Amino acid sequence: MSSSQTFARLKWHFTCAPVSKNGRSSGACILASIIIVALLDMFAKFQQIPRIWAISKIDCAIWIVAFLATACVDVMDGLAIAIVFALLTTVFRLQWPNWHILANVTGTMEYRDVERYRQVNFVQGICIVRFDAPLLFTNVGHFRAMIEYVSKHWDNLECNSSTTEQSSEEEDEMEKNQRRQSCLRSRKFLIVDCSGFVYVDMMGVNCLKEVYEELLCSDIRVFFAAPKAPVRELFEAAGLYNSVKKSNFYPTLYDAMFFAQHRRCWSLYLPFNIFQKCFAFFRTSFPLQEPGDSCMDTIERKLIRHCSAFGRLDTR
Repeated sequence: MSSSQTFARLKWHFTCAPVSKNGRSSGACILASIIIVALLDMFAKFQQIPRIWAISKIDCAIWIVAFLATACVDVMDGLAIAIVFALLTTVFRLQWPNWHILANVTGTMEYRDVERYRQVNFVQGICIVRFDAPLLFTNVGHFRAMIEYVSKHWDNLECNSSTTEQSSEEEDEMEKNQRRQSCLRSRKFLIVDCSGFVYVDMMGVNCLKEVYEELLCSDIRVFFAAPKAPVRELFEAAGLYNSVKKSNFYPTLYDAMFFAQHRRCWSLYLPFNIFQKCFAFFRTSFPLQEPGDSCMDTIERKLIRHCSAFGRLDTR
């Protein structure tokens, strides 16, 4: 027992003993004084509430609920109430997680949140989204709402973005690019960054299947980028690859973006199955030199020359 507690006990004993019969009623007072002295450090932590509030409002709410429940109800019941409240906040955070629209940071190969970075490059017709939570039965509705928002507001997102596709200075190239742009407006690619999927349950897998099929019917092709190894194994076990081919999964966002960007342009000349076979060869033979550069025209001329026997086939 500390010196302060001993002093408080003796003080209350000598104060209450004269007013009680042989000091018999002083026990409760002594116990109360011990509790108050022991809780002095906790009362001093009230000064940390503004700091905790600035760091995390949810943690601050848990602290306040735990204190009030313990002080007003009972120690054991208060701790139980605090634990239940903390679990509820965890469920709510999983049910309504954050999601972001990503874009390439200028001069780098990184893709970051467009709300935090100003110097970003968008590609017309391609949108990247990231869902920062495991895809579980508690938040599949929120994931669907995110996909629906992006698909409905696609045009507004493109109007507020800058495109990386540029036309040539020559007139024939300008006409070619203008014709290409008019044909490609309906071709859209949605890339889902799966790096935030720490775990996906069965309802999450079914949600991915349904989203892929629904967007495919709306002429929006869906790619999945950067899934973790345990998540890929889970997709295999759940049979996701039976509905969504493995060709729609990519190890990095850069690979998914590269494939989607050139797929949009080459679809004017090649059917998709031929493009898939040619992509692996030309991807390694003509890699991008810099993140902001594009060797699309060089690869396109080579690809058209080698595949001229197929003619100009337009696929949707």
